Amino acid sequence: MRAGLLRHRVTLQNNLVGTNNYGEAVEYWQDIATVWARVSPSAGRELFSAQQFYHEISQTVTLRYRSDVTPLLRLVFDGRYLEILSVINPDERNRELILACREWVHA
Repeated sequence: MRAGLLRHRVTLQNNLVGTNNYGEAVEYWQDIATVWARVSPSAGRELFSAQQFYHEISQTVTLRYRSDVTPLLRLVFDGRYLEILSVINPDERNRELILACREWVHA
């Protein structure tokens, strides 16, 4: 993979559950790593739910191979949150990963 194609910085985050001062379960996201990637929008659509409009943007993210990337993680790109839907390792060569991601935007 040519390094010049990876021109965006994305942060991988893991969802964790901890407890607050009252002993209640609290969900939070912890940074795992910040890596170079290529982010390209692939599709978009508009949805109406609960009296609000939402925009769903499908993104394709390509990054160097990492063994710890799973759909349980999320990406932070330019202050936006991308939900990882699938992780593809082309030809199982452990060189790169192609992530199908989804971003929700309130209209």
